[in-house]
Amino acid sequence: MEWCTKERRTNIMIDLSKLSSRYSTRILDDSDVDIILDLCRGNPEFYESVPAQPTAEEIRNDMTVIPPGIEPEDKYYFSARRGEKALTRGR
Repeated sequence: MEWCTKERRTNIMIDLSKLSSRYSTRILDDSDVDIILDLCRGNPEFYESVPAQPTAEEIRNDMTVIPPGIEPEDKYYFSARRGEKALTRGR
């Protein structure tokens, strides 16, 4: 499937259900900020290496900020879960 051109990338919505057959996926939105914040707080090692601490405001900002040349519909903020357990990082 051709989805990139030299002039400009075309807008394509990724079908998250096809990312994995083992995990359920879904787009996250503003109503998920508290869940995301809990997930971030569960990873203190990451926040030891960056100057920021997770806050609801920072998460909301991260969900909407985009680099130049990228359209808002090209940004994905999604979760992958196995049952009720969110995937975080391997150990």
